[in-house]
Amino acid sequence: MIPRTLESHLTFQQQGLAVLVIAAFAFSALWITRTTLYREETQTLETAASRIAASLDLEFAEEHDLGKAIDGVLSEEAIEGLRITIADSHGRPLASIPAQQGQIPPNARDDLHQARVSAKCGAWVEVAMSDRLRKASLSALAKALLIAALPLLLVTFALSRWTVRRALKPLQVMTQRAGAISLDDGEQSLGGTGGLEELERLRVAFDRLLDRLNDQLRAERQFASDASHELRTPLTVLSGEIELAGAQAGLSPATRGGLERAAVQVRTMRELVEALMLLRRASEGQGGVRQAFEPVDLSDVVDSAKGEVGARSPDRRDDISATASLDVVVSGHPVLLVAGVRNLLDNAVKFTAAGTRVSVTVAQDDRWARVCVEDGGPGIAESDYERIFDPFFRGNEARAGSSGFGLGLPILRRVARVHGGDVTVERSPLGGARITLRLPRWLPEARV
Repeated sequence: MIPRTLESHLTFQQQGLAVLVIAAFAFSALWITRTTLYREETQTLETAASRIAASLDLEFAEEHDLGKAIDGVLSEEAIEGLRITIADSHGRPLASIPAQQGQIPPNARDDLHQARVSAKCGAWVEVAMSDRLRKASLSALAKALLIAALPLLLVTFALSRWTVRRALKPLQVMTQRAGAISLDDGEQSLGGTGGLEELERLRVAFDRLLDRLNDQLRAERQFASDASHELRTPLTVLSGEIELAGAQAGLSPATRGGLERAAVQVRTMRELVEALMLLRRASEGQGGVRQAFEPVDLSDVVDSAKGEVGARSPDRRDDISATASLDVVVSGHPVLLVAGVRNLLDNAVKFTAAGTRVSVTVAQDDRWARVCVEDGGPGIAESDYERIFDPFFRGNEARAGSSGFGLGLPILRRVARVHGGDVTVERSPLGGARITLRLPRWLPEARV
């Protein structure tokens, strides 16, 4: 299984390296011990065989009888744990002393470690010993290493995880600061990195990126603000001039129709300018709008928005029904909330035919207050559930059958997020879309 976090990945790598190191140490210890024991056994056997051969030569020089010399040597050189065999020059055994108490079975030659030395008298002296002791020693060492390795691995795992967590602590702090950062608050740094050069370079790179984003956002907001303010005055003047011209007597039907169409376009442009200014205002966040927050009853907000929509579309006033719980209060900006809910109702009315029901519900639970608007229109394609909150995005139905700029729902989402809430969209049981504005409840005891 592949680790899914950097901490787990690094811990897994360190633990794997520790296993390799411990295994290499264990195999090296076993190999060195085996080689050393084998070499010591060989040296012991060769020394014993050389000594016995020298004793045999001395006995033979005194007795001048190989048989008596062999008996004398074997009676003196009996060594516990060793088998001593004396053979003639052709390798035929002449005499032997087996290991005492059956330590070396006579037929267990495959388990024997032996050394042969030629005596001057022409005989061969072979000294052998069992390798069972060496194998038992190696087995005991292997068991001891295995028993020692298990707690060592557990300690290594704990130390590795602690080391990795400590090393990644600055990165975790940077992640938390990045998640909570707000350009509206002038926050432009991810904070300290604990002196690690690699993380310091990462922090500097991200801080520069934040600076560029902040500059771009500031320029965008300034442009929207300047453009909106600059356009308001000429549009107001133009609207007044068109109304004045249309009031003149004696105008031809074609001229009067042209003036009415121009008035409609000017009014549309004014709505666009107001929407841009509202969009900018809703994006100011804590640095602007939140300073003007106050307790707001969502039932009053819905009533105000419903009245404005009814005034704009008198023929749809009866299609909008509202159901509201008592005292559904949030902390917010009244103007922005009314504008956001109005855009939501405008959107529902715009995409439903006359006579189609539009339902507004205001409710709350222990933590959240909700304004839910449902309609029986064609609904919204599931693939567009998030795209409809992008500024100026308009779906196929909007482009085909309705006017607008695609700013109503983006304004609503920005208003919601400024207030600490959000907007969601789903399919309505009425057949169309159900869009829910969710805001944190206002709790008097939580006021500062």
